[in-house]
Amino acid sequence: MEYLCFFLESLERLLEQYRGLFEQVDEGNAGDDSGDFGQRWGLFSIIEAMAKLHNISIEQTTKLGAIEFLNWWAYMVEKANYEKQK
Repeated sequence: MEYLCFFLESLERLLEQYRGLFEQVDEGNAGDDSGDFGQRWGLFSIIEAMAKLHNISIEQTTKLGAIEFLNWWAYMVEKANYEKQK
């Protein structure tokens, strides 16, 4: 039981550190399906973008460490936001 508690506390700290990555919402009008695409395929799109960024396969991308993956994901999100503001 103590391992589960440690895992949940660690997960909570990790999610807090990367909170902005999980709070992004799709734009879309109520009643159409355009806003659902990111919700349904968001993680796959991120894995695909990560694979392209590193020039590795999808399978290799899924084997990256969690912290490394989240750091690169955070970088990609911030870069995209920065480029939008230019």
